Amino acid sequence: MVMIMMMMMIRCIYLLVLASLLMIRKNVHGIPLSQCGTISSPGTYTFSRDIFSSSTSCIIINSDDVILDGAGYRITSTFENSTYAIDVTNNNAIIQNVII
Repeated sequence: MVMIMMMMMIRCIYLLVLASLLMIRKNVHGIPLSQCGTISSPGTYTFSRDIFSSSTSCIIINSDDVILDGAGYRITSTFENSTYAIDVTNNNAIIQNVII
């Protein structure tokens, strides 16, 4: 009896850990970005490669509640002055892990 209860507890813990890992994985990856553009919907966006900008603003965030994860990639540009790598026009944006 005790052995059955312990096995049920272990199974429950295993399922909780598995569910937690799946939730973390979902949040990490997000919607892939591979070029400059405008983000107009809430969500998590993740760079899939380095991004080169040939305009004065590479990423424009026009939505609330956006997470932009550079995943260690970089934004580079040919412009030296008056350039925005990331232009945030709304509220609640988190920008992380990007090299500018």
